[in-house]
Amino acid sequence: MSALRVAQVDALSQVQAHAERVWGSDPLVARIMTEAGERLGVETAPGGGR
Repeated sequence: MSALRVAQVDALSQVQAHAERVWGSDPLVARIMTEAGERLGVETAPGGGR
């Protein structure tokens, strides 16, 4: 289960970083990333951080 958790957090971080490169600081993208992080139990931050 810990490997799954690490993979989920890594994937979320990569998606967030890519989304910010493509769409910049779009409020809708930020909201979607925040919701995805909440579903995984991870705080997201601008720049792909956690």
